[in-house]
Amino acid sequence: MKNTLICKCFIVLALAASACGEIKVGDGTAPEDTSADVSADVDRTPEDTTPEVTAECTKDLECANMKGKTPCNVPSCNAAAGKCVLKPREVGEACTNPLDEAGECESATCDATGECVKKPKAEGSKCGTNVCGKKCAAGQCVSTTEKDYDDKNPCTKDYCDQGNEVKHDPLTGLEFPCSDNDACSEDDICVGGQCKGQLITCTDGVLCTFDSCDKAKGCVFLADNKKCTDTDPCLNTACDLNEGCTTTTPKLGT
Repeated sequence: MKNTLICKCFIVLALAASACGEIKVGDGTAPEDTSADVSADVDRTPEDTTPEVTAECTKDLECANMKGKTPCNVPSCNAAAGKCVLKPREVGEACTNPLDEAGECESATCDATGECVKKPKAEGSKCGTNVCGKKCAAGQCVSTTEKDYDDKNPCTKDYCDQGNEVKHDPLTGLEFPCSDNDACSEDDICVGGQCKGQLITCTDGVLCTFDSCDKAKGCVFLADNKKCTDTDPCLNTACDLNEGCTTTTPKLGT
């Protein structure tokens, strides 16, 4: 039994040696000297693998999160230097402060100190999100009326059309009397958005007058003595605005 165990162990050891290869111990062979290769590696200059330092920015969008920015000092990219810089807005330029936003009837602009300041809009200024329909009054955004869109033409209907457009519709008809500020016309009414009247006739029935019409004064009648002729050479004649040609004093020295 003992010999059988020794034999089995010997077989196992033989198989292990066969699988791993022959192992020599103390055979007098010196280990290979690799110091020369190590030295060569130390003396060789390593390849520069440092990544290239890129510019801080190439466009304004890359500077959006720049520290120190304010509503009146906005980040901008100096493309030539490749650096983000703070660019001040012009005095009076519109600004938006997210921590203190302007109301509907306020405007915010940059002042000379670089601060975004609010001030009330002028009375009657447009407010709200629509094109028309709202205005500022005493600091409040209120609804408008037709008077707010008056174009000073009495022959148009002025209004805001559903907040989208201001309209001036032309008017026509006898129910829309007007004045064209012309003293030489009468019975003025609106026709196609314009005030028009009938021209008047200026005549006084006096033959020796010159009849005309002045847009500001109306009919004008001027005496014209040259239109008066008389068969009597010894008498002076003249044009009277009411009586026409009349005989006056005798001619002297004739």
